[in-house]
Amino acid sequence: MVAVSVLMPRLAVADSILFNGTGAGANGVTLNASALFNISGTALTIKLSNLGDTSGGGQDVPSNTLTGLLFDLPNGFTLSPVSATIAPGSLRQGNLCSIGPCTSATTNVGGEFRYATSSSLPGGADRSVTSSAYNGTDPNFNGPNLDSPLSVDGVNFGIIAPVEPSNPFIPSSQMQEPEIAGDVQFTMTVAGSRQLTAADFANVSFQYGTSLTEPRIPGLPGGPGPVPEPATALLTLSGAAVAVRRSILRRRK
Repeated sequence: MVAVSVLMPRLAVADSILFNGTGAGANGVTLNASALFNISGTALTIKLSNLGDTSGGGQDVPSNTLTGLLFDLPNGFTLSPVSATIAPGSLRQGNLCSIGPCTSATTNVGGEFRYATSSSLPGGADRSVTSSAYNGTDPNFNGPNLDSPLSVDGVNFGIIAPVEPSNPFIPSSQMQEPEIAGDVQFTMTVAGSRQLTAADFANVSFQYGTSLTEPRIPGLPGGPGPVPEPATALLTLSGAAVAVRRSILRRRK
């Protein structure tokens, strides 16, 4: 019973929501991205993914490179960046890092990303996470500066599609920078007058390229919903509590 009572408040504040977006890119490429927001108490993680496409026949270019996530939250919530990480082996063209080290073992890319707020972002957004300089330049995810300059700028550390035999990475002359294949996970802390929930996220969009004038595709909510769903979790725990109580009473008879 004590264990059940301890678990209940923790389960009640876990929530998540997935946004997907697709749209037209350059050279016949169909842009395809997702953002998974996970909330657990005062911790927020965002998995930002370039899901890729195999319809393009040309070289990779900046306008097909995912460089930012825009979204909106109600007033009263403050997000503080903690870290930005990638899976080992995700970094491409690490030899082009001017500072580094950038190797297959590199996972901390916090010095190449920025979280910022703004009232002038497109699509009704008021917050962004970016690797390019269209909403400020100072990186703030607490990682090392891997590539000059000491700022988010250009297409370096943008997110390209997963590199596969059917979707090779063929960088154009504008893509001679270190890039990330697949996804980046951002961790942030949340402060507010109430608990942040998945329903609070709105006006989500995926920004490509190095400017807000380049392709931006809207994100539509598509799951996975609360993790776990609060009402279900409470019913499950209540049932478990009843079962435990009945077992104790039987033993006493």
